[in-house]
Amino acid sequence: MKLQVIANKVETEEDLAFVREQVKDGLLTWFGRSDYVRAMEKGDVLPFTSLEAGAHSALTAMKRAVDNCQQDWDKFYHQAVEFHRRNALAWMNTYPGEDVTTQIAPDFSLSTLLTSLSL
Repeated sequence: MKLQVIANKVETEEDLAFVREQVKDGLLTWFGRSDYVRAMEKGDVLPFTSLEAGAHSALTAMKRAVDNCQQDWDKFYHQAVEFHRRNALAWMNTYPGEDVTTQIAPDFSLSTLLTSLSL
């Protein structure tokens, strides 16, 4: 898997040149200042069609990159299980007062589930 950079808060061509100089061909896309995002941060819910063209292009590039990645669903599932197990032992078990690692289904297969759903 190739690591790619998504730059944020790019305001000038100099900002973009700096990022490109630092990451070379690792730059996937970038976001500039967004009135849409600022409005959302202030609680103004705007229609997605209000998103600036540059931000929309960046999101499209990100989605295309993710869609083109080979997915190792079993690895993803095992990582999620390990994350759940570590958090359960570190702090999660204290809230319900029981071992929440029992929620982990040992025979579950994410790849089998996704195949059955035709995803």
